[in-house]
Amino acid sequence: MKNASISPAQMQIPLPACRDMWLAPNAHAWRNIYYGVKLPDVNYESMTMLDFFGDNAVLQQLGNMVDHRLCMLAACHGLGHEVWIFRQHARLLVHWKNQGRRDRWLAHQTQQRDLNDDLTTLQTHCELQSSSSQEALFTLELHLMTLHVDLEDVQIFSGKSGEEEARKVLPRIREWTDSAGARIALKHAGQMFLIARSFEKTKLRDFYAVAVYHAALTMWVYGMVASSSGPQSGEDTSMNTASKLPCGGPSGTLRQQTALDGSDEKALKAFTLLGQGVPGIHDLNDAFIPLLNCKAIMSIATALLHNNFPQSVHGLPALVANLASLLNELSRLSSRE
Repeated sequence: MKNASISPAQMQIPLPACRDMWLAPNAHAWRNIYYGVKLPDVNYESMTMLDFFGDNAVLQQLGNMVDHRLCMLAACHGLGHEVWIFRQHARLLVHWKNQGRRDRWLAHQTQQRDLNDDLTTLQTHCELQSSSSQEALFTLELHLMTLHVDLEDVQIFSGKSGEEEARKVLPRIREWTDSAGARIALKHAGQMFLIARSFEKTKLRDFYAVAVYHAALTMWVYGMVASSSGPQSGEDTSMNTASKLPCGGPSGTLRQQTALDGSDEKALKAFTLLGQGVPGIHDLNDAFIPLLNCKAIMSIATALLHNNFPQSVHGLPALVANLASLLNELSRLSSRE
């Protein structure tokens, strides 16, 4: 995750006009579209993107004079800047942890809660807008995931900086795996997969392909650490038995499957808040695959990228192909563990 080129506070530019005006084939068509657009009840000409960032609800008053989809997507990335700042501060706090500055941690947790509320509010606005794009919803899920997982640690653990550095972050990764934050991050990673499956063909590239990779990596790291922490579920994680309900707890009672890429809000809430259920996602055949089956999770992620380019005569775009190769390598690593 990288910092934005500019801060949302610098976005003092006018709201973008509706897409039809931009795509008008000639001046005559542009004039007809302009006169056919319903003028809003407010003075939109003086409004800037900064005004919209401060009050997303204002979009409802602007009618079809502005590009709703582009405004929403810009707001999503604007909040992404705030999430990036939060994550940088979190890395600093790791080194201040032993200095007894409890006030810093409390302020940090308050910031996380506020950002979570802002992202969730914008997500609700997007869901209520029939014109909202899948890209905006996907981006919001990415930011909500990033808010609850350190992607730098996740990448280091997966081998980005070598085996020695991976060992150094292992204690932090273990601590994260046992936290409610991990379960929240996993939920949003699964929802990213759900939305990515509905992307228009060939759109799952560049930023969105990297985001899918990060979501897969988050689930893979959780599965690797959880599976190496002992027989927590008594589960056989082979491909043939991955869809079976595992046993859990001293009584050997069956545990509920929780599809992170599903729409069962009750099951997802029970998992994120109470830790109930066995987390997993669906494969191409709609079979439930638990996260402990790390190899299968990587295979599902690879297939997700490939399926977005079904008829590409020149193969996958270079970046997507490299990401698919990395996922395949991690899949092979999982089978050796």
